[in-house]
Parts: sequence; structure tokens; C-alpha cells
Amino acid sequence: WGEGQLEEELRGIGWFATMMALLPMAGFVFTPSEWIRLEAMFPNPRASLRLRATESFEDWVYGGADFYGGQTWAVERADGARDRVTILDNRAVLGYERRRPGGAGWHVESGWVFERDVRFHNDPSETFTPEPTYYVRAGFTL
Repeated sequence: WGEGQLEEELRGIGWFATMMALLPMAGFVFTPSEWIRLEAMFPNPRASLRLRATESFEDWVYGGADFYGGQTWAVERADGARDRVTILDNRAVLGYERRRPGGAGWHVESGWVFERDVRFHNDPSETFTPEPTYYVRAGFTL
């Protein structure tokens, strides 16, 4: 993306399976320089700053949020009954990543997880709200 470029994006309508609903994913990406990238994309906004660039890699730091994140799993209850449990949360994140030409790289990030809900589908009365917490995760892309 070119310097000073503002690009509107509509990533379409995403199927948000954990809530069994459609969630619009739209916003814009602004790249005021080759060192800064601002992604005002709902539900995952992010601001990135490139720290270093060589022929073989780029190092970036970023901060952002993940709103309405979560997963649904099929579970077997203690009484043998089958159920589904959905865990939903919001996150504030800070991270560091190394990008290589062609898309390979790795990242490590840490964040604050808040507004957490655990929902059982067969018996919604068992829904509960865990306390906020921290997390650390890392990953790589080939």
C-alpha cells in the first residue's frame, strides 16, 4: 500500500458462528507512511508501527482490540447429556511481529481479556461471567 493511502474496506458479512448471527465487518485502512498502518476495522481495530526493515524481514509493534471474540464447543455434561458451550470475550492487545517476504513470520502478544461470558445452550441459567484476566500467546505463519 502506498504512503498516505486511505482505503475503504468492506470485508463482507462475516458468519459469526459463536452467536449464530451475521456480524458486519467493515471500516477503513489508512497508511500515512510506510512505517505506520491504521486499521479502523470493526470488530478488530489495530494500529501498527514498523520498527525496522531489512531485505529479509520487517519488525512491527501493534496495539489493538478484538471485540466479540469467542468460540463454541460441543461438550458432554457430567450426566452424559450433549450440550454446546460458547465462551465470548473482548480483548485489548499489544504485540510484536516479524514479517518476512512471502508472508512468513512470527508474533508474540499479550493482552487483557474482559467482559467474558460462558454460555451453555441447553440451560442458559448456567451462564456465568468469569473475572477479567491477562493472556500471552505466540504463533507463526509459513
